[in-house]
Amino acid sequence: VGVPSRKYGEEVGAFVILKKGADCRPEDIQDFCRGRISRHKIPKYVAFVTSYPLTASGKVQKYKLREISAELFPEASR
Repeated sequence: VGVPSRKYGEEVGAFVILKKGADCRPEDIQDFCRGRISRHKIPKYVAFVTSYPLTASGKVQKYKLREISAELFPEASR
């Protein structure tokens, strides 16, 4: 999801749902992405959530994730 950024307009953010009993840090997600995807696509911000906001048809509401990211990562908008 695009996290609002004053400097770049948007930066990459990831919202991850962990399986029960799984333990993970944001750095683990970033390390996993290195070498697998382009450097500019590696998420700078990682948040762990329990569920995604969904539409009635079951699609993820990305605009709501963007709103949540603005609250979770206020330092991105500075």
